[in-house]
Amino acid sequence: MRGKGNNITMSNTLANQETLTNQQEHYCQLRAIEALSMVDAYRIAYNVTTSRKQTSYTDASQLEDNPKILRRIDEIKTTVLQATITPKVADIIERKESATDIMRDKNERTRDRIAANRLVGEYEKDFVQQVAVHEEKVSIELRAASMEELSAMLAKIREQQSDTEQTEGS
Repeated sequence: MRGKGNNITMSNTLANQETLTNQQEHYCQLRAIEALSMVDAYRIAYNVTTSRKQTSYTDASQLEDNPKILRRIDEIKTTVLQATITPKVADIIERKESATDIMRDKNERTRDRIAANRLVGEYEKDFVQQVAVHEEKVSIELRAASMEELSAMLAKIREQQSDTEQTEGS
């Protein structure tokens, strides 16, 4: 990457707005990606072979004073940083895609495909209205029920929850 012809291919959005020379772009890449000192980056980008360190330092300092150069270095650093950050937890899109793949895979077990279908429905909020209607119906039934009926309903709910947990655990 440090050789003269080893420029990194990146989207060059700043350069499209404010033109940088190939040497300036290479300098920015060396500073941002390789984290070279400004003098070392200058010597490589501009193919400087002279041993006069003061001249290289002066020329590199002039580059560092250029706002276009500084913006481009920051842009490259940001691009590299964003490309290297990987979340440890799958995002919602990845979870939806994974569940959809399982749901559509004919080789998966039926209960896994049904569970994946349910997850996709939950992600897409397909069951929200159904739940709201069910809760309203239960509320009306509870107000009219006796203590014995409420106890029977509670036992039935607990049984359904137990069955659901066993099904999901399998």
